Amino acid sequence: MKKIVYRILHHPVLQKQTVVQATVLVAIITFLSKFIGYAREMLIAKYFGATGVIDAYVIGQQIPTLLLGIWDSNYSSLPRKKTKRCF
Repeated sequence: MKKIVYRILHHPVLQKQTVVQATVLVAIITFLSKFIGYAREMLIAKYFGATGVIDAYVIGQQIPTLLLGIWDSNYSSLPRKKTKRCF
């Protein structure tokens, strides 16, 4: 497990990057995430159809995301205690 984490953290893609390279990487990951989500929704629609049970499933998937978004936005707006920098 340690070797896997080490290899991921020291991968060349995650090392020194320009702003453009980092932006492209985030854009690619976002596109893949949207594509996979769309494929998931298509598979759910194909195999289960549009029923109340599926609606409950989708809402159940969205509630934790909503709560996390609310928590994150409130937490990030709190004033921070100034700390001593080490560099």
